[in-house]
Amino acid sequence: MVRNFKYLGIILIVISVLALLGHEIKVYHQAKVDYVIYQKNYADLKKHYKKIKKKKRKVVIVKDKTDEVIKAANEVLALEKNFTEMRQKYGYINMKKQPEYKDIQLGLGRYLSKTGTFNPQSSPWNYDPTWEGKVYVGGFNQNRYPVTFVYTKDDKVMMLVSAQYLIKKNKFSQYQMYNTNEGQQATFYGDTQSEK
Repeated sequence: MVRNFKYLGIILIVISVLALLGHEIKVYHQAKVDYVIYQKNYADLKKHYKKIKKKKRKVVIVKDKTDEVIKAANEVLALEKNFTEMRQKYGYINMKKQPEYKDIQLGLGRYLSKTGTFNPQSSPWNYDPTWEGKVYVGGFNQNRYPVTFVYTKDDKVMMLVSAQYLIKKNKFSQYQMYNTNEGQQATFYGDTQSEK
């Protein structure tokens, strides 16, 4: 019986060695195949790199248009101020009959584009002609400049209008308007007639 265990142990060791050897041979052959594929890919990449290296590459430098954006934003602020003053002077209904109304609309149309159902030219942004407007321009990012129009009165922020200045269109778009608590509590327009 002990003899049988001895032979059984030897047989198990031989089988284990053969299995391990078979596994190592399989791993070796797979490594050879992987190495051949790697060499082929490396040669292809080297050829491609040589082609790219021979070609002259163009580097497009985008001209900084911050000054242009600031100029357009300040023009919008001036038009918005005129728009607010006209609305306060004539009221919502009568202002549309004034000859300067069309001039303001054309001026704003040059700089402001409609976004969805929002038409930024339909009525003024700022609610009070005494509010002072300032412009803050962010850094260039993907063909656009982020711009924030800040309206203040007595050093209190009354309203913020954020927009994107699109370089390709040379227009402002994607508006978001925020009124602060002070801005909402302020008197809106001071109209003398109803908006109905």
